[in-house]
Amino acid sequence: MKKNLFNKIIVASCIALTLSTVSVFAATLMSYRGTEIRGKYSVNSFSTNSTQTVKINHSNDSWNNVPSSAQYMQVQVCKKNRVGFYGKTGMQFNASGVGSTTQSYSVAPGTYKLYFHAPVNPAAADISGYVSN
Repeated sequence: MKKNLFNKIIVASCIALTLSTVSVFAATLMSYRGTEIRGKYSVNSFSTNSTQTVKINHSNDSWNNVPSSAQYMQVQVCKKNRVGFYGKTGMQFNASGVGSTTQSYSVAPGTYKLYFHAPVNPAAADISGYVSN
């Protein structure tokens, strides 16, 4: 009887320890910062080995002297192809004015960069942000 109780305590303790060590955390896959950005790929890239959801946290920190109607940045997710070039994936969002925007996407395995485009000439922005999973 004592041995049976002891075994149950051991098993319960092992299960409790195993469950307590499982943790979920968001890892930063890529960060970026740039000044006077009008149309440019991110210098850094990020890669995934499996399909997963990534979160892009983008900030327009300041704009050059353009009216507020011209202050928006298109942020596009681009995937590296077999030849080594980055192409559009159809995943994109607009970030207007000064401030932060967050967007999530499910991406397939591969290597990615972001493309930043301020479509209204001569608008350009100082930007920063990061991609996490």
